[in-house]
Formats: sequence, structure tokens, C-alpha cells
Amino acid sequence: MKTIATINFKGGVGKTTITWCLGDVLSQREGSNILLFDLDAQASLTQSIEFGQRRDEFTLWKKNSEEQKNTIHAALNQFLHQTGEFKFQPDENFIYQINSKYHFVPAMNDLYWVGLDSFDPERGRVFIRRILEKIVNSSKFPDYDYVIFDCPPSFTPLSYSVLTCCDLVLIPVNPDFFAVKGVDLLMKGCKTASKSTRSLKLRFLLIVCRRRGRILGLNRHIKHILGWQKSESLVKRRTKYRVLMCVS
Repeated sequence: MKTIATINFKGGVGKTTITWCLGDVLSQREGSNILLFDLDAQASLTQSIEFGQRRDEFTLWKKNSEEQKNTIHAALNQFLHQTGEFKFQPDENFIYQINSKYHFVPAMNDLYWVGLDSFDPERGRVFIRRILEKIVNSSKFPDYDYVIFDCPPSFTPLSYSVLTCCDLVLIPVNPDFFAVKGVDLLMKGCKTASKSTRSLKLRFLLIVCRRRGRILGLNRHIKHILGWQKSESLVKRRTKYRVLMCVS
């Protein structure tokens, strides 16, 4: 099982869109099972899935999940404040089936109120790992090939927990000076979080731009700021987007 986090501390960079599209593409691979987590309290991904799916069915399922207190917020709250064994058990009220191969854990607005002031980093860093262990060991769910996390655009207990256990981090960035400067800070934060467990594989930086000349100039700028030695420009013809991918 591979775990992937999509994160940027700057909003409006296409983070949720990339997360959804990546999950959708991977779910179309033969034999692949995908689990998607929306960990952003703004719940943009959750709303997109709600509007794009059988709306009444999803709304009823989500209401039942909240009533049963089988949500990601309930799990995190229990984990942070409960002493002793973590007894939360994810079931069909925790994971929604978009289809037989593409499953989803929605966000809750209550995640807004989970603050770092009551967060024990040493305990909280293993929360996502424990949730994944319970899912893997449950007979109610398939063997997931990829688990993808749509992280909030800020450093929260959930993003910290994800960054300490994921295999790959995707960082979408707008092609402007201030956005790129923020990437350096973000990557330092990712590396700091990963030191508590093991080395984090920061592999991809995806940059979406509408003007080819601007993105090619930014290529050199990124190398200068981040000190990356290898970058590759991927220009797709007949589309309005230009993509630059840097590998570190």
C-alpha cells in the first residue's frame, strides 16, 4: 500500500483537483483499490464528491456517519484525549464507496476546532498510522493499493500526522515568485515532520501554468531557490495548461 499526500500551505493552487483526478485515474487501473481522505475542514473535496455522486444517498450516509460518531473528527478527538487503548473501529459508516474500487473518507467542518494548542505531537504523529492499521486489519475493506490524502492548507495535527507516515508528497504550486518562495518553507516543514519516524520521499513538485514562457522562466527560478539539480519541463500541446515537474 502506497500513501500519497497532496499539500500546500497556500490555497487555490489546485490541490483538491489534483487529489481527486489522481485517485480517479488510479482507480481505473485493473485490480487497483483506492482510498481517498479529505482532511481539510473546508471540505471542498467532500462537497465535490457529494455533488458529483448520488447526492441523496451520500447525504443520508454522511448524516448517519455523524450520528454514529464514526468520522475522522471523532476518531482524532478520541485518539488525542482518550487514555489507554485506541478503541475506534472504522466500518462502513467511516468509509463511503464511490464505486467498488474507489472509496472515500469525508472531511468534517468540526476539524476547524482541532487546534495545535491541545495537540501532543509525540502522540498525534501516529494517528494516521493507527487508522490505516485498523483499516488494513479489517475484513470489511479491500486491500488498498493507494491511499491519498487531501491535506489542509495549514500545519494542523492531521497534516503533521500524515507527513510522518506518507511515502510521497505532491506539492501543487502557482507559477509566481511568492508561491515558489513558500515551497522552501513547506519542504523544510515536511522534512522536520518526517525526522520523527523515517526519511520522507519528497519526489514531485507540480506546477500548473497557462503561459509557456512564464513557466520556463520559473524553471530556472525554482532551481535557484530550492537548489534542485534535476527538473523536467512537461509541456502538453493543445491544452491551456503547461506543467513543470521537478524531482527531488
